[in-house]
Amino acid sequence: MAEGQDDRTIVVVGGYGAVGRVAALMLSAWFPGRVVVAGRDLGRAAEFARSTRGAVTARRIDVERAADVADMLEVLTTRVAAGRPTIVAR
Repeated sequence: MAEGQDDRTIVVVGGYGAVGRVAALMLSAWFPGRVVVAGRDLGRAAEFARSTRGAVTARRIDVERAADVADMLEVLTTRVAAGRPTIVAR
């Protein structure tokens, strides 16, 4: 495993939908606690996250809203600057 790889965050946009759930669950098996499901409906994302018993966390993002995208990019940039790289999947 590469240096720093063990603390990466994986963001799955649309991660509580049919395909996103499968991807998020598979990723969470490999990277427990480091997968974030994100989408327009925080309630649905949080419900799915709870169903995984902490394997994934939830975050709201609407990719059509510039402010949401900017906020997510700021979070990701901060993590990268802190030496905690992030993988973003959509």
